Amino acid sequence: MNERKALSFLALSYLSKMKDAVKEKLKKEISEIRDIMYAAQSSFKIVDYILRIRGAAEGEFIDRSQYLKYSADMHWGIYITEMSKLFSKRKTDHFNLHQFINKFKSTGEYSTALIPTSSIDIWENNLLLKKEAELIINTSIK
Repeated sequence: MNERKALSFLALSYLSKMKDAVKEKLKKEISEIRDIMYAAQSSFKIVDYILRIRGAAEGEFIDRSQYLKYSADMHWGIYITEMSKLFSKRKTDHFNLHQFINKFKSTGEYSTALIPTSSIDIWENNLLLKKEAELIINTSIK
């Protein structure tokens, strides 16, 4: 969460020095990435509750309910789809975080001296560690 806030803060502070068209494009991109993150997080919380956090009385009800089992499966699929959008390295995925970070590098369309290369390197390293952690955590839950 802190990296997301830091990224948003840096991006928004950079907006004040950009042309209007580029500002709008960056705002839209941040908004779309945020919406994808929100959808993934919401779906994960539902699955986590249905499969892990529930109490004993709820557990018995959930175990008998085909609807809730189906709901957990559907939300798991949504979660996987949304996370794939964010962490994919394919060029055709428009909202992946790798491409978004690359846009702030010296050759990117949002390049600026306000964001040092060392910060971008830290974002990339954190992204790799988070991806590996997500894979480990998620495969152990399902």
